[in-house]
Amino acid sequence: MRPILSIIIPTLNEEHYLPKLLDDLAGQTEKNFEVIIADGNSSDTTRKQAESFEKQLHLSFYLSTKSQLALQRNFGASKAKSDYLFFLDADTRLSSTIIETISKHIRKEKYSLYLPLLKSSNPGLQYSALVSFTVNIVKLLHKVGRPLSIGPLIIIKKDVFNAIGGFSLQTTASEDHNLIIKAHKMGIKAHFLSDVKCVFSMRRLERDGILAILLKYARFTAETLIRGGVYSSTKYEMGGQDYQ
Repeated sequence: MRPILSIIIPTLNEEHYLPKLLDDLAGQTEKNFEVIIADGNSSDTTRKQAESFEKQLHLSFYLSTKSQLALQRNFGASKAKSDYLFFLDADTRLSSTIIETISKHIRKEKYSLYLPLLKSSNPGLQYSALVSFTVNIVKLLHKVGRPLSIGPLIIIKKDVFNAIGGFSLQTTASEDHNLIIKAHKMGIKAHFLSDVKCVFSMRRLERDGILAILLKYARFTAETLIRGGVYSSTKYEMGGQDYQ
């Protein structure tokens, strides 16, 4: 049976986080999906951890030519068998009914682009408030014709993804925002999934501090709104090894 979703996960040294996400995926009530891991040549046990789920999931593990989020996501998309791509980060957590809920939307509505909502992995009030504020700001930007992504979690029809050229390899950060902007320019509207809330990791904020991360992403967002993406020397660094 052809999968209704191809879940694409870029990884780099995610031996501690990836198994939790794969365990969430193995426990989904909807089983008709594939998992594609595009790894940036991890030096830890990421591959071993992933391959331990091969009997529980329709899972494929691929090595990317280099470690870069946009490149790894595009590479994973090129291997997808489904008409719909679901991009996830390795530190995301999912409830057991999320894929079933997404599948129902796809079968019923057949929209080309969906954006799940987020909730904080950290129950602290400041983290939850920040996520809620971010979601509301992005919703407002969509209403005024300046759409961005809520985060890296995006569901998009594969033919649309290919038509807009996938994730830009020229951007140094905010390639997820850039994808939404390119889709908007082609007349593709993003539809928010209010009944799909993925747990978004706060590990960067917990390590570096909320203020430092807010300032960094404020710069990214401003440049994205002005130029359509981040093309400066500032980079978004991958690597689960920094978050043990």
